[in-house]
Parts: sequence; structure tokens; C-alpha cells
Amino acid sequence: MKLFSVLLQRQKVLHFPSVQMVLKDNASASEAFDKVAKKYSQVINRVGQEFENRFCDLDQLEPCVSFISNPFMNVDISCIAEQLSATLSLDAEQTHPGTEVTVVDVYDHMASLQPLWKQVEGFRKAVEPIMRKAPHGVHLLCFSQDTEYLRNLFPDSVKKTLFLVCYNGVGQKVSVCGYWNDPHHRSRYLKSNNFLPLLNGDTPHKEMEAWKDNFLRIKKLVLIGGPDDGVITPWQSSHFGFYDNKERIVEMRNQKFYRNDTFGLKTLSARGDVSLCLQSGVQHIRWHSNYTVFSSCMEEWLT
Repeated sequence: MKLFSVLLQRQKVLHFPSVQMVLKDNASASEAFDKVAKKYSQVINRVGQEFENRFCDLDQLEPCVSFISNPFMNVDISCIAEQLSATLSLDAEQTHPGTEVTVVDVYDHMASLQPLWKQVEGFRKAVEPIMRKAPHGVHLLCFSQDTEYLRNLFPDSVKKTLFLVCYNGVGQKVSVCGYWNDPHHRSRYLKSNNFLPLLNGDTPHKEMEAWKDNFLRIKKLVLIGGPDDGVITPWQSSHFGFYDNKERIVEMRNQKFYRNDTFGLKTLSARGDVSLCLQSGVQHIRWHSNYTVFSSCMEEWLT
């Protein structure tokens, strides 16, 4: 940017082929260019400054990104929480001054492997005091839940054999097994998984109606994902899509839990309160720091 600005000030158009063509064929254009070169140089300077302002927080964000990519790294989690909270506040403060951003700091590092129902209870205790201070409601920004590190541990066999590890009493004591949905072993998934099938209503239970009522208290559900995520598999599961037993994508509205409205997703969608936001070119660890994602998928729903 600085190079272009200097060249324009000196009226050198080597890097501006369109300007070269106009000046070559039009003498009056050359006179006009003499008058506006400084103006355009100032415009480029402003663009360069805006670029620096927009990305000046990347150095601060780097440890946050590294931690999200590898939750087992040895870092000070309280420091990460403060940095992430400050980063999230940047955009919220611009669009809604006075917005308070809180990072819920629970189940870090190896604690993230604890059983999911235990984590649910811990998360509930952490957010209860926050929600009591906000009687009109809160916005929850929820990022990921993946088995990427299992893929690193078992790169060649995880897809075919992880059900042997997960679909039993011992496996269900490890968090990632609670949301491991193997489309090739559906019956074992429904019988042995004690978390995700219950949430989706695939396995009937006595709390289904109460959970459905709670789900329908959501005012707007925004589901964000894209084909370049690189971790979420399939990426359509960000939008409640998933594989059939031949690994063909079945989109949300054709899922059994949607058609049967087992936990309220169909009702929420019929209300017009489910928004699917698809963003290409965004890698998994960049969702929370991508300004286009914020402005395109989140900003309009902030109240």
C-alpha cells in the first residue's frame, strides 16, 4: 500500500496498467491525473491504515487460535480467556456499545475429556449467574466440538474402528465418544451412546418434552459453517446435516429428527428462527476471528 501511495505521488504508473492505457491515449487525461494523483494517494493511505487497524489484534489472537487448535497445549487459560474476551469485544462494541462479553472458562486441557453430562452440569453452573444478570436474555457464541485430536492419534483407523472404543460403558466416560456418530453402526450408536442420541431425540426418554420446550425458548438459532472448515466432518453437520450409511449427505430438513420434530428444530425453523449461514474460505480455527463471518452471520441478530 505504501509503495502504491508513493508511486502515485510521484505520478509513476508502472503498477497501474489501466491508468497507463488512459494516459497514453488521452492528453487531457494526463492533466486531470496531475490534479487527482495526490487525492488517490491519500485514499490508498487511508485504506492501508484501515487494514492495519483491522488486523492489529492478530498478534494478541495468536495464542487463542493455537489453544483452540490444540486444547492440550501448556498455556495460562485465564490469559487466553482474557485475550479472547477482548477480541470478541472489538466487534460487539462497535455495533452495540456497552455489550459485555464473558468467556466461560470451564473444562480446559485434559478436563475437556470428562463425560459430557458432567460438563453440561458444570457449564450450567457457570452460566447461571451470567443469565441471572440478563433477564432479557443472552447471546451464546458456541465454537466447535470435534474429534480432531483423535484423528491425529488414530489417523488410519479412527473412522472404521472408533465405534469399538466409544460404544460401550467405558468409552462413554470420555467426552468425544458422547458425540461420535458412526453412520455405519447406527444400531450400536443408538443403543450405547448416552449423549447425542438423547439430545437429538433419536432415543426416546422421559425428558424429551421438557428439553424440547427449553429448546424452543431460543429466539434465533444461527448455524455457521462452510466447506473449507477442514475439521468438522462432514462440514454440513454445522447445519444439522449428516451422512447416511453410504456417506451421502442428508441435509437438515431430510433428517429424521427434523421431520419428526423430536427436539423442536422443525418448529423453530417454521417460526423463521433458524438461520443457516454458509461461508467459504474459512478454516476451522478462524471462524471466531473472521470479521466477514461476524458481519455476515452474527451482527444483524445482536440486539
